[in-house]
Amino acid sequence: MIAISVRSLCKDYGTQRVVDDISFDVPYGAVTGFVGANGSGKTTTMRAMLGLIEPTSGHTVFHDSSYAALPDPRRSVGAVVDRIGAHPSHTARQHLMMIALASGVPRSRVADCLAQVGLGEVGDKRLSQYSMGMMQRCALAAALLGSPPILMLDEPANGLDPGGIRWLREQMRGWADDGRAVLVSTHQLAELAVIVDRLVVIDRGSLAFAGPIQELDLTSRTLEEAVFELIAARSDSALGPNRVLR
Repeated sequence: MIAISVRSLCKDYGTQRVVDDISFDVPYGAVTGFVGANGSGKTTTMRAMLGLIEPTSGHTVFHDSSYAALPDPRRSVGAVVDRIGAHPSHTARQHLMMIALASGVPRSRVADCLAQVGLGEVGDKRLSQYSMGMMQRCALAAALLGSPPILMLDEPANGLDPGGIRWLREQMRGWADDGRAVLVSTHQLAELAVIVDRLVVIDRGSLAFAGPIQELDLTSRTLEEAVFELIAARSDSALGPNRVLR
């Protein structure tokens, strides 16, 4: 069953096209990796999917509507695509409590989510005292508050130590095994290879591959090698004179 459907998504900044006709599906019960080089357009695509920026054309459907039209967004989609946006003098618990109150989420979820991301014992610590990895965990807790069936995570491993990366990998696999849809943008291809079911590869703003991981034939090569070969196989002429990367 399809959780997210992206169709013909384009984003222009003036005369510069930075996302060019992207289409792919994200099913429930699977981890879908979203990969590409720095500046390939991944974050712009995810922000356009969520309506954080207005796409030039194309659309994204969550369940059966756009994100903006969802009646209860935080109970439908949990996203980590921007900075946490919290006041540094607030504690993680205060930050999550404000989100819960604004979203109609039971306040009991705050303690549950802090514990789930490993911040249960430091939830009353000011965010200004948090490391980058702890801030990432807090952002994940905010995404999980509404128990959403869809999760969109842009580079969620940033700032995590090796133990944290392993923890995140296990979490994402568990969420998918529980029937959730997980779309994750990451440069950690070796970690992704352990858990990914489907892959979307974007190169210079356009789609290079979208489909089950089995279609890449990883019997004699790593996922990293397969992705690099996909991108290398694309003609340099695909980057037109007015295209830039963001």
